[in-house]
Amino acid sequence: MGQSVAHCPMDITWFPLDTQNCPLIYESWAMPSAQLNITPLDPTVDFSYYQSSGEWQLIGNDAVLCE
Repeated sequence: MGQSVAHCPMDITWFPLDTQNCPLIYESWAMPSAQLNITPLDPTVDFSYYQSSGEWQLIGNDAVLCE
């Protein structure tokens, strides 16, 4: 099982009424997408290492397969 770490730039132009999105896209350089199926074992994200912040609130997450 792999692990991903992501850093997403934030646009706080409309703070505190803003919404931030951080899409993660996984692709293969070695295989065509028709031969590759990356499926999450669990459709939720593991937040065991998540650190909450007093400056923002995490309100959701999802995993989808884009074809």
